[in-house]
Amino acid sequence: MDDEPLLPRRVTVLGEAMQSLWRKIATRLDDPVTPSIPVYGMTEIVSHHLDELQSFAHRLNDWVNGLMSDEVENENAADSDVYRAVGRFEAFASLIFL
Repeated sequence: MDDEPLLPRRVTVLGEAMQSLWRKIATRLDDPVTPSIPVYGMTEIVSHHLDELQSFAHRLNDWVNGLMSDEVENENAADSDVYRAVGRFEAFASLIFL
């Protein structure tokens, strides 16, 4: 008897489908940082960017929850459904990361 739990195929496919996005994000994380110079009004600029980041975090949470409910929890999700959902997620992430 095998004591290892088996993941549903749709979860494995989700992991496979996300590999491309992960590689793109990992590549961007390795990008060199651009040198900076002092900027007038930096406090306002940083505040604005932090507001945008907070908004993005909420949208990212919604997208991940959508993947979980629409694909992972859906026992009828086909491989093609998972790949389409990941494609939509990648399009969303491309606006922010890539």
